This record gives sequence, C-alpha cells and structure tokens, in this order.
Amino acid sequence: MAHRVGIIGLGTVGSRFVEQFNLHNAFDLVAAWDLDPNACSPHKDSVKIASTAGEVIAESDLVYVAVPPIHHETYVRDCLANNTAIFCEKPLGVDLQTSRQLAAEVNQSGLPAGVNFVFSSAPSAAELQQRLSNHELGEVLRADLRLHFSQWPRAWHQKAQWLRLRDQGGWVREVVSHFIFLADRLLGPLALENCHVQYEDGPNGSLSEQTALAVFSSQTVPLTLAGTSRGQGPDVVDLTLRGT
Repeated sequence: MAHRVGIIGLGTVGSRFVEQFNLHNAFDLVAAWDLDPNACSPHKDSVKIASTAGEVIAESDLVYVAVPPIHHETYVRDCLANNTAIFCEKPLGVDLQTSRQLAAEVNQSGLPAGVNFVFSSAPSAAELQQRLSNHELGEVLRADLRLHFSQWPRAWHQKAQWLRLRDQGGWVREVVSHFIFLADRLLGPLALENCHVQYEDGPNGSLSEQTALAVFSSQTVPLTLAGTSRGQGPDVVDLTLRGT
C-alpha cells in the first residue's frame, strides 16, 4: 500500500517533489500547501491544494517540510503532535540549540524522520564510497572542500531571497551542510577545530557569510573548508579526497 504523503512549501525544491512523488509507486501525493497562492497555482492539476498546512498534516502519513528554515520548527512540531512522519529540508533548525532540541523530540517520538541531505546518496557519492572501501585511493591523507559563488543566492534561487540573510540563509547552511554530512559518512564523525567567518555587512549585520574558512578533525583524516561568495569566475563546489 502506498504511503500518503503531503508537501508543505511549493518553492523551488518543494515543486520538484510534486513530480517525484507522483512518479513513485510507493507514495500517494494527497495534498500540498504554500502560503503564496502563486506558488500553488502551477500544481493544481497535479495535487490537491490544501487550504492550510494543518490540513496537509492531517491527511498524510508523511509530510515533506519544504518551507524556509525559520519555519521548520513549527511544522516539525505540528507533525509530531499529529503522529505524522517527517521528511524535512535541511537544516532541521536555524541554530544548534533549536536543531538539537528538535532532534531529541523527534527521536523520542519514535516516528520515521529524516533530513533531505540528498547529495549523500548521489551516484558520484556512492562511487566515491565504494572506491574508498576498495582502497583505490591508497592511504587517504586529507579532504578538501572548496567553494565559490559568483552570485548568492544563485540564479535559480532568486525568489528565495531569505537565502541572503544570516538568520536562516547563507551558502554554509544551504550547500556546505550537504558536503559536511557526506564527509561525516566517508571519514567518520567530524569535529570542528577552528573557523573564521566574514560577513558582507560586518559581524552585527543581517546578510549571510561572504567568506568561511574551517578545519575539521575526524577519526581518519582532517577536512579543510575554504568558501567565498561574490567576485567573477566560475562557481566551484568541490570535495576532494587526497590519497597517496
């Protein structure tokens, strides 16, 4: 029997999942909702548009939470209160305290739940993991994560201007988090040793990071992070494992 699934949030990512859920035999997409009627209208022939987020939760076995991160806490807790399984966009919360509290509440509920770190199961990630297991890289000495974005938010995120803001956006949350999650799987649990973050409008402003440098340790090898935004040149998102 197919799982009844609903979507809260029909922006760039939520819209993709309307098609994906409808193509998958294991899911029955029963309802979707977005605060913006203009986001709902392109999908009215593909899914029932609910009148509220609560209606989506009430009709579903599983809800995909695809709203901006500052609202994740609200809808995750609403799902918990309704005993509804949760598939949440990353990050789970906008800060460590909120995320840890939500994770504890979800674990205590016993409900199926996950955060959408989709890159960790991409074919290239699976291939890299296989090569590591087969020792094809020799002795792995280090891992380097390099990023540059000439424009942030990127072109396809122009409707999501919250990505510019420090309270819930930024490319560390939006992009780096995927690769830290993947590196944690590949190398073992990571621990942040030191970091430096620089913001376009200074430490007390509202805009997201412009430079981020960090070093992580693991039970195997260190990971270094160097990321920047603004400035001409091709965009770069590159995780490299370096062996002997």
